[in-house]
Amino acid sequence: MKVKHRQGYIELGQTLPARQEVALGKAIARALAAAEAEQAFVETLGTALQEELIRRQRVRRYGLRLAQVLGLALVGVLSVLGGVLLWRYWRDQADTSPAQA
Repeated sequence: MKVKHRQGYIELGQTLPARQEVALGKAIARALAAAEAEQAFVETLGTALQEELIRRQRVRRYGLRLAQVLGLALVGVLSVLGGVLLWRYWRDQADTSPAQA
């Protein structure tokens, strides 16, 4: 990645003479200091982030609850199915066993 400088581009990771490095650092600090956010924006952003967090927590809780309900329903269906299969197996075994007289 390259960064534009007065005298051309500076490759990131490239070493500069100490004087140029200090001058570049001061220029960056001046540019960043001028870019402060307004208080209203910060408050609005904070509120929006809190609302998004609450929404995501609700969605996660809903998803977990749905997974629990579906898991319980599946276990119930499998239990009934297993019971029916066992009943049929035992009935078939009783039908095929020789009758004792």
